[in-house]
Amino acid sequence: MYRYVLVCIVSVFIVSCATYRPMPITDESLKNTLSVPSEKEIRIKASKIHHPILKPVSFNLKDGLSVDEASILAVIQNPILKAERDRRNIAYAELIQAGILPNPEISYSFETPVGGNTEEKVNAYGIDLNWEITSLITRGARRSSYKFKARSIDLDITWKEWQVAEAAKLAVYRVIISEKKFFLRKKIWLLYKRLLSEVEKGVKLGIITKSELFSVRQKFHDARAELIQSKADLRDSWLDLKRILGVPANMDLVLEKRIKLMKVKNIPKPQELINGLEKRRL
Repeated sequence: MYRYVLVCIVSVFIVSCATYRPMPITDESLKNTLSVPSEKEIRIKASKIHHPILKPVSFNLKDGLSVDEASILAVIQNPILKAERDRRNIAYAELIQAGILPNPEISYSFETPVGGNTEEKVNAYGIDLNWEITSLITRGARRSSYKFKARSIDLDITWKEWQVAEAAKLAVYRVIISEKKFFLRKKIWLLYKRLLSEVEKGVKLGIITKSELFSVRQKFHDARAELIQSKADLRDSWLDLKRILGVPANMDLVLEKRIKLMKVKNIPKPQELINGLEKRRL
């Protein structure tokens, strides 16, 4: 009988015990959290993506960053999503905490007779076990509340992951468009530069008027200004992509060469987009 009582007491203590490990926020811990993982780590994480819309991809940066790889890298590395996932961890920690019952309290006492007549007196032993069981009444409601809260955060993160993935794809296409504009502006500028040189020669020979020279020179400067602006737009497009991907601004990235811009042939009507939406939502 006493053996069973002892086993129950030990079991209660084992279940109620918890360990604590401090995780201070230091510059080193922040650096490790925000650092870009190796390609091997990214490949492993990319193959384990669990999302109702986003699918795992085979990650390989040797041939450049593809559109799908950019979307998955953004989901893995975007700092906003990292913070959201930390919020989810807190929610699940609260769920676990809601199910924890108060620790049992055990006390003992020992008294020995001293002074006076101690004849026929013995030592006194006492043991007391207390456990606050009133928390059992609200335990189910607390766990249910935190369970729905954690589920809500899960859906919120899933929605934001999809948004970030689509933003990364759009950023890749914007970089490609900016590159095409830059090279086109550069080609136009070089043509005007060559034309200006020929017109200047013609003015010296007296076969072209100075008014024509001024016109060509103005177009040359306009083309140069557009080239400078397109170069700045290209830089901003790259910075926007790197911001979404969560990588440093000075990190070298190369896009896959065979990426083609999508062509929308048939734009769906608004009614077609909302039909069955309640069945397709996250």
